[in-house]
Amino acid sequence: MVYLRSILTLRLKLKNKFTLLSAPAIIICWCLFCIQGCKDPLVNSSSLLLRSDSLNLAQTTIPVTAITQISAPIASAGTSIGVLGSISDHNFGTTYGSFYAQCQLTSASVNFGYSPTLDSVVLTLAYAGQYGPCTKPVNVVVYELNQDLQDSVNYYTNSSFQVKTPSLGQINNFVPNFTDSVYVPALGISLPASMSVTLSNSFGNKILLADANILSSNAAFLAYVKGLYITTTSAATGNGIAYLNLLSPLSAVNLYYHYAYSADSPANVLGQFSLPLTGISVDHYDNTYMGTPAYAAIHSANPAAEPNLFIEGGGGVDGKITFNLDSLPKKIGINKAEIILAQSTADTQYAVPSLLNLLRIDDAGQGQTIDDAVLSTFGGVLQTDVVDGVSINRYHFNLSVYFQRLVQGIYKNNGLYLTVQNAAYSADRVTIVNSSTNKNYKLSLKVTYTKLL
Repeated sequence: MVYLRSILTLRLKLKNKFTLLSAPAIIICWCLFCIQGCKDPLVNSSSLLLRSDSLNLAQTTIPVTAITQISAPIASAGTSIGVLGSISDHNFGTTYGSFYAQCQLTSASVNFGYSPTLDSVVLTLAYAGQYGPCTKPVNVVVYELNQDLQDSVNYYTNSSFQVKTPSLGQINNFVPNFTDSVYVPALGISLPASMSVTLSNSFGNKILLADANILSSNAAFLAYVKGLYITTTSAATGNGIAYLNLLSPLSAVNLYYHYAYSADSPANVLGQFSLPLTGISVDHYDNTYMGTPAYAAIHSANPAAEPNLFIEGGGGVDGKITFNLDSLPKKIGINKAEIILAQSTADTQYAVPSLLNLLRIDDAGQGQTIDDAVLSTFGGVLQTDVVDGVSINRYHFNLSVYFQRLVQGIYKNNGLYLTVQNAAYSADRVTIVNSSTNKNYKLSLKVTYTKLL
């Protein structure tokens, strides 16, 4: 009995001792678990990475090849902006801008009343802006189209169409006035600045006296009056391109006439009928480069060695940029890929575009919207950089998403097209320097990346 009691006492003492020893360890483990559960993820902590830590970051400048080339024809059908004028540029040669446009009925079964008599017919075009001063007189000519414009056909900046002769109307020594509004007494209001060309009475009567079947629908009318061609003559080269708002209520062919209320009443009621330019419209550019620096760059035996890159809208010239990625490690993540282009200091005759665009080249050689273009970091805006105490006008593009997809093999490395914005109608142009001796004026591609293990 005494022996059994001794064993129970010893077991109780050992149990109490184990409990006392275990409790702190359990408490410590529980605390560590709680701390671990409340701790922020490592990627969100700004204090975990020290200057001495290796992030596998690297930066390199990749050699770039850039050439000037004639632009592929740019889709121009359906433009809301018509171009009109001409410019002569010591870098880019001579450019002529013109456009084709349909005028349409505003309603079916038009009726001009009894015994309509034409007073005049006037083409009015509202201004939408300009490129260049547009102070040098030019001759403006309007023709009637002799060829259908079709919805199902793609038209481009080099598309042209047959016209009827003689012309419908002409203004000699024309200088646009972009600031003065036009007061209309009948309405008692002033309308935005516009230009007007008086057309021939024979054209006005063609519409006013047309058969009722022709005036019954737009399809019938457009088979009868196919459209207009508005251009400038090459006899006098101007110093600017006028942009015209074809969708403005002012942009129309306006018939002014008088008619009778009934068959036995005098034709003394004044009438006006407008045919807006709301149908198919196509901008057309003619560019001549002979004897210019742009021509020399285009036809150079070694175009990649040319010191300048020439960029122009209106189906003129653009830049093709290519690069070799073999110098980059195989397993990397792109942190930033930046292309930097400097404007030539001698490029002062016409204003340069405030914004340029880059397009990735697909496997068919066509320009496609680049992935980064939808991001606010894309860039392409002209800015002034101070480099080594010198102010340089440069364009910066951030192409990080695109380059990541390049190194992943999602895209083939076909290169990029450098263009102006709204190249289908814009006459903007700029000369980019690609110096072989001055790094601040050399087209460069800087890539920052992380080496992946």
